[in-house]
Amino acid sequence: MSCAPNASHSPVFLLLGFSRASISHTLLFFLFLAIYLTTILGNVTLVLLISWDSRLHSPMYYLLRGLSVIDMGLSTVTLPQLLAHLVSDYPTIPAARCLAQFFFFYAFGVTDTLVIAVMALDRYVAICDPLRYALVMNHQRCACLLALSWVVSILHTMLHVGLILPLC
Repeated sequence: MSCAPNASHSPVFLLLGFSRASISHTLLFFLFLAIYLTTILGNVTLVLLISWDSRLHSPMYYLLRGLSVIDMGLSTVTLPQLLAHLVSDYPTIPAARCLAQFFFFYAFGVTDTLVIAVMALDRYVAICDPLRYALVMNHQRCACLLALSWVVSILHTMLHVGLILPLC
């Protein structure tokens, strides 16, 4: 299968998900806006509290702060675009922007899952080997595990986006 080499337009996707719903778009807009603002406010509050309170500078809270940042990114990838489509009369998204949104959504989603796995490992070490916990799970190791989660996620996402690129 090959794409037309002399196409005079850029491909766009027409999003019809909420256009057939009997619920008012204004109501949906304010509902999703409230969800987005609550999500951002809650995660920013967690990040600031963990950063400011010296009692929360343990590896578990370091990982929780990283998870909050990832969750803010995951929400920011999807909800502003949804809000824009709810107020638009012709809700389309160019293929390049859709691919970029897919990349970031997938990267944040995979990173979110990997960080939760790292948090489970942290709790496992804390419960099963409490005397060596401070030696095994320190800030450097947590930072390394967070960075490794990001690297694995980006590579995994690039593989999937690379498989989508040849499609028309």
